[in-house]
Amino acid sequence: MKTETNKTGDGGSRVLCVVIHWGRLEDTRACVHSLLAQIGVDFGVVVLDNGTGHDLEGALAGTGVRIVKHPVNSGFTGGVNRAMEMARADGADWCWLLNNDTVMETPDVLRDLLSFANAGVATVVSPILRNVTGTQARESDWSLFFPGLALTLADTRGLLPTLLKRMTRHLRFISGTAWLVRVASTRDPLLDPAYFAYFEDVDLAMRMGEAKMAVAPTVRLTHFVSRSTGGSLLKFRYKATNLVYLMHKHGLARRGFKIRYALCFVPSEFRHYWRQPLRFLGVARDAWTDGQQKTVPLPCLVLDLNPNRHHNRDCLREGD
Repeated sequence: MKTETNKTGDGGSRVLCVVIHWGRLEDTRACVHSLLAQIGVDFGVVVLDNGTGHDLEGALAGTGVRIVKHPVNSGFTGGVNRAMEMARADGADWCWLLNNDTVMETPDVLRDLLSFANAGVATVVSPILRNVTGTQARESDWSLFFPGLALTLADTRGLLPTLLKRMTRHLRFISGTAWLVRVASTRDPLLDPAYFAYFEDVDLAMRMGEAKMAVAPTVRLTHFVSRSTGGSLLKFRYKATNLVYLMHKHGLARRGFKIRYALCFVPSEFRHYWRQPLRFLGVARDAWTDGQQKTVPLPCLVLDLNPNRHHNRDCLREGD
């Protein structure tokens, strides 16, 4: 593990920082350099190449970071699960799972995030996510519209910003952009491999239950939102099919689940679908049949979940 020798304020904890590379080399380079500038923490950096075939060795020459390559794209889910396996094998106390389109704004981000995490009991901790413009980000599949599931990093519920900054917020859901995960409190695989990408973080939150996720209100990180997938049709297909899988897996239709809206976030060439809202629901209903996930190019539902449903905590160790 490549380590930073200044350990002031970290409580002796070791952190493995894993940058999941997919998309733009320049984003990964910027993320890694901002990581290497962090101070006050015993940490290592691994860049996990998700089947891109990019010349990471050339792009990151001289940084000394470890590069691990997957021959095929295993998705965000596969990347996270591999990262957690590496953290466990390396004996790390925490694993910081980072999208490659994130940048630490100051050299004390990891130190402050780790101090916050060590002072609490949460299994997953996240900094506040900010857009490149400096505004607070609305993350993960318009999750602001999931009022029964989560307070997102963007949803202050009417709280004044100055008050919000002083609050420790335990949430039912945190976007998977920059999770700091307590390794000893989890078991492999952390994420359900069936998702590949999108809604795997929502699924994890539902399996963990309440009080297992927290946001550090004074720690900030910049996220260049959705650069890796952009507006591709593949992105919308995964959102649609995975949302239906989420509903199927957790039995949401039988546990107080309500369809509140039919929304389609689709490229301009698919705008004619807006005139057929009933078709959205039909596509969603038929997207999961006999346990087989099918290709559906439309994300279509925003959910209101019953917060009192049973949690399947198979991602946590016994007693957590």
